[in-house]
Amino acid sequence: MANIFNKLFSYKSPLVLLSQEASYCKQAAEMLTKALYDYLDKNDVTKYSSAIHTLESEADTVKVELKKIYERMKWTHFSKIDIVDIAYNLDAVIDTTDDIAKLLNMNRVDVLDDKIKKMILELTNIMFKTVQEVEEIIDELQQVAESVFSKREVSEEDRLIEAIGNEERYTDKLGIEIGKELFSRKKTMHPVDVLFLNNIVRMLMKISDRSKNVAERVQLLLHHE
Repeated sequence: MANIFNKLFSYKSPLVLLSQEASYCKQAAEMLTKALYDYLDKNDVTKYSSAIHTLESEADTVKVELKKIYERMKWTHFSKIDIVDIAYNLDAVIDTTDDIAKLLNMNRVDVLDDKIKKMILELTNIMFKTVQEVEEIIDELQQVAESVFSKREVSEEDRLIEAIGNEERYTDKLGIEIGKELFSRKKTMHPVDVLFLNNIVRMLMKISDRSKNVAERVQLLLHHE
């Protein structure tokens, strides 16, 4: 039996391309997680920047291919605007990951106590989890379409989407707590280091926020009228 996408799409499935882009995002987020662990342990992180940048370039190629396909397509099962918005937010995820990796090579924090280190690593782990779940959501979206929106597949998507929403709200709360801890140490830490780490924290929060945006847009696709 011919795959349902032969009927749904005239060209290569945009969902396949979104899955590729989401995979690059997850790989980059995983690498960034390792980089932050090394950075906070005062180890060299030079190798991570170029590797993540390569993943970001690959994701850009997929994004361009997706755009070209949509310029030629007359009809798709899903809204073009929704698919493009998902691709845009995935692009923001990997771009921010790339930016953080570059920043880690620009400044070395002189003094950092264990409490703040632990909090930043917790934020990092949650960030990675949200990106992992985004990849699962995008992959599952193809299963949803192939099952013609079966209740079981849609229910699994809703579960993952709800999880990302909860995690993103927690990253907001945790990020603010880290910021307060950092600025409370402005007399014991170098002010540049306080601002530097706070910027890293805000960017980690942004990755989770963009992941939530992807999840919410997928939910719109699932429950369109």
